[in-house]
This record gives sequence, C-alpha cells and structure tokens, in this order.
Amino acid sequence: MSPIPTASRWLYAAILIALVPHVGFAQSPADEAIDRVELPDGVEGAEDADVAPVVVFDEEQQAKFDTLIDQLASGEFAKRERAAAELMDMGLDVVGPLRDRIAETQDAEVRLRAEQIVRQLTVGDMQTRINDFLAGRDVDFAGWEVIRSMLGDNGTIREMFVELTQAHPTLTASMDGSTRDRVIALEQAIATVQNRTFIERKFPTRADTFAMVLPTVDPKVPITVGYETVLLSVLQKTGASEIARNGQLAPSFRALLGRWLIRSTLSNRYEALTAGMTWDVADALPLAVATLTEANQADTLSTALQVIARFGKREHALLVLPLLEDSRPASETGEVFGDAVRTELRDVAMATIAILYDADLTELGFGDLQTHPTYGFIMGDIAYPGNDPEARAKTREKIDQLLVKADKVEGS
Repeated sequence: MSPIPTASRWLYAAILIALVPHVGFAQSPADEAIDRVELPDGVEGAEDADVAPVVVFDEEQQAKFDTLIDQLASGEFAKRERAAAELMDMGLDVVGPLRDRIAETQDAEVRLRAEQIVRQLTVGDMQTRINDFLAGRDVDFAGWEVIRSMLGDNGTIREMFVELTQAHPTLTASMDGSTRDRVIALEQAIATVQNRTFIERKFPTRADTFAMVLPTVDPKVPITVGYETVLLSVLQKTGASEIARNGQLAPSFRALLGRWLIRSTLSNRYEALTAGMTWDVADALPLAVATLTEANQADTLSTALQVIARFGKREHALLVLPLLEDSRPASETGEVFGDAVRTELRDVAMATIAILYDADLTELGFGDLQTHPTYGFIMGDIAYPGNDPEARAKTREKIDQLLVKADKVEGS
C-alpha cells in the first residue's frame, strides 16, 4: 500500500476538522463545573449591589432620626457625641437615610459627622461579614454563589474571593448581573491592572489575575486584541505565578483560562497557544486544531503542532498530514558543528506525527529530539542539513511507512 496522496490528505483533514473539532478532547472536573454554570443575564445594575437596602422608618423612628441629625450640628460637644452614638446604635438601617442627608445638607459639620458614622457602620459590618465568611459561614456576598458553583468552596477559594471583592467589587457583583455588567466590569479591571502596573509600579496581584479571566466565562463578553495583550502580560507576572503554585487555585484558574483560549483572537494566536501549553490547559488542543485552518503564519502553525503533540492523540495525526508538504522555515537557519541546518514546517509536522504515534524518534532520524512535558517538543532540536535533503527525505519515508502500517492495522 502506498502513502496517502497529498490531495486526499487535505480532504481527509478538512472533513475531520469540520465534523469532529473536539475529537479526543477531555475535560477536567473544574472544566465540567464551569460548563454547568448558567450565568444570569438581563439583571442590569449589578455594579450597584453594595448599595444599602432601602429602609422606611415609621413615624416614631423618623422623628428620632431627624432629632439626632439636628443634634449633630449642636454647639455642645457632649450632645453631638450622644447623637452620633445613638445613630450608631440604630445600626445599618440608618446608612441609607444618612447618605440621603449627606447629599441634601448644606451644613459641612453635619455632612462630615454623618460620613464618619456611615464609614464606621459599613466598614465594621463588612469586616464582621468577611470574618464570618472566612470561617465558612453562609454570608450573602454579591457574586459568590455563581463563583462558588464554578470554582468550588474551600478556605483558599474563599480567601481568593475576598481579595477579589476588595480589589474588584464591580466584577464580583457583575457575576450576578447581565452581560453588559460583565463587559463594564472587565473594562474596569483592565484599567485597574494597567494603573497598578504603569502608575503605581506594582505587579498585578493574584486577584487581578483572576479578574482578567472571570468575565470571559460569559460567551457574550467580547474578546479583543487589547484585552488579550493585557492578559498575556499579567500571566507572566508574580500574581499568576502564585496561582500556578497553589494546588487549590490552579485547577480552577486553568479551567477559566481555557474559556478565554477557545475564543482567543487570531492576532494573538501564537501567544495564546504558548500560554495554553505553559499553563497545561487542555482547551489549547481544540484551539490548535482550529488554528490549522485559520492561520497561515509558519510560526503560529508550528506552535499549533506543538500543542497537538502535547495534548493530542493518534487520531489527530490526520489533521497534520497537509503540512507534510510545507517547506517554509519554522525557525531561523542555524549551525551545528559548523554546518548550516534548517527546521521547516514539514519537519515539525513529521515530529508531531511521530510523537502522536509514540514512535522511536531516534530510529526515525530525528537525532536528539525528545518529547517535552510542557511544549510537546523543542523545535530547535529538529534540524536537517541545509545542503543535504537526503536526511529529511529518509525521515519522511519512515513517517509514510509508519502511517501505512498504522492504516493496515486499523483497517484489518
């Protein structure tokens, strides 16, 4: 039996890519949890979820409140202090009415004292709620139920949620809101990260890192080149490294990262594929498969082949066949012991097929090439003499024989 004709290879690959784009793709528990989540849509204004609830006083309460407000302007220190203390004793119910008076009053002293009372009430209450939340108790935080359903519930996840809420309150609240809320929250998160990086001269935190990917679980949130540029930079900073080293956070973050990957732009495809391998994100595989028909740049196609070698199975070899005829350089021409060597796209395709078939790389003529746990293989380790086409031709012949042998076994 002769090798599959080139035209047939193109046809088979095109059919397989079109009909079974997710062949052999497995999901982690974290991926499955995120897929089960149905984000709310249509509840506008989630960014205002931290506003105090509207409280309606009865006649007696209103009279008491008005009297205490008047006493905040008293010329007697003791009377002002007693009024402030009594307002504090009324608890969070007075926060809304106090904010209304702050907006209405022309008295600077009353405004200042009312603001102090609101601050003491809300900050103190928030810290109490945070402490209860971190202790594992049920506390009603905006966005928590949605995020818990995606990421799980343990001490580390709760700590991360608190950090996220404090750094990006609009974003966590948006998880209970609409797509519009999440788009706005992501824009604000990007601005916060850029301000932290370029103005404050600080590295993005792990909360910043989570904030950059959480909204993208909503498939209606658009992915832009500008967003990806910021995200790809954040993924190389210390906050991302902390997440990668944390066994409780890393699986969930990888699953979130995968939701961006499968919708990433073609403009940043090379970088996205590389990030997918670096972070061990299985969703990089369907992205790589799509890249074989969407991209035409040799470096992007080469990286897609690395991803397929890293995450793929034998059946993915059929997708690689068309590139066996592509002689474009996959890397710059180099030298080995003074001889010019060159790695072409077809060489990378041959290496990918060999790895998918778990073949002996040395026996096939790949020299020192080895599989790599992160990047599938290192392209620089594939090198054929630029002035001697025989070595490449011999490897190609063995690859064809490998495919024919496999076809016979599978067809028997």
